[in-house]
Amino acid sequence: MGAHRAETKLARRLVKAATSLHQQPSIEQTMRTIVYTAPEIVDGAEHAGLTALRRDRTMESPAYTDEVVLLLDRVQSEENEGPCLAAAEQDAVVRIDDMATETRWPKFAARALDLGVRSLIACGLGRTDGWRVALNLHAQRPGAFSGLDGEIASLYAAHAALALGNATTVEAMRGGLDRRQVIGEATGILMERHRSNSPEAFTRLVQASQRLNTKIGDVARYVILTGQDPEEINAADLVRAP
Repeated sequence: MGAHRAETKLARRLVKAATSLHQQPSIEQTMRTIVYTAPEIVDGAEHAGLTALRRDRTMESPAYTDEVVLLLDRVQSEENEGPCLAAAEQDAVVRIDDMATETRWPKFAARALDLGVRSLIACGLGRTDGWRVALNLHAQRPGAFSGLDGEIASLYAAHAALALGNATTVEAMRGGLDRRQVIGEATGILMERHRSNSPEAFTRLVQASQRLNTKIGDVARYVILTGQDPEEINAADLVRAP
């Protein structure tokens, strides 16, 4: 009965966490919720963060609970090795029970010890908007994570990956709608001013976009802000635009 109650309690916590992740209004807030919720789900975790990796191995730390997490990511970037990099690249779960005996990434482990971190779990979240992302959990004592903790971290990471993917899709759709609205408004301005039809006004925006080698949405936004015709806009105008 005790084990059953524990499993039920864990399931409820995961459901509650997943619901919260999917309710966030932006990618940034989704990321922050992922890292701040993680220590509540995985026993032993004291700090959490997200590592984002480009194809050229450029790294960013888009969300983290404590500065030590950011410092650990910087160490991996400087040393070009580490468990968070491996988890992101391989979309895998990586665990370190004690930095003092870690041999896979010796340079990282030595510097992690200096920062007071002894245990770590890193879970790959797959690819998001061109980046490979990993969720990382840290603890100051060795052996902080049990085998069950690793499984729970993996389950939570799966929920986090879905929430992050959904947030990325929604934000992309929202951006597309905003661009269409801006282009439609600029087209309307040109139609009224020059008594032209919609295709003719739109063509003027497209031609300016091609001439300036910039997005049509940026041209349309400048037309709305300044009232200037697309043919009169130059690249310097767009740079100075508010």
